Amino acid sequence: MTFKKDYNELLLYLLRELVKNALLFEEIVMGSTSGLEHIDVKVDDLQNKAQEHEIYDLKPFFK
Repeated sequence: MTFKKDYNELLLYLLRELVKNALLFEEIVMGSTSGLEHIDVKVDDLQNKAQEHEIYDLKPFFK
């Protein structure tokens, strides 16, 4: 149980970093994020980041 929880916390951190980077990109491109209603993050990007940490199954995280 603890193992899955640790993976989920790490995956959540990685997802937050992807969102933060996407927001930074939007701010650079558009000049502001004030009118932004949502941000898209590709699942493939999260999978790639997870694989860097030897996490290959994201199904438990998405549940």
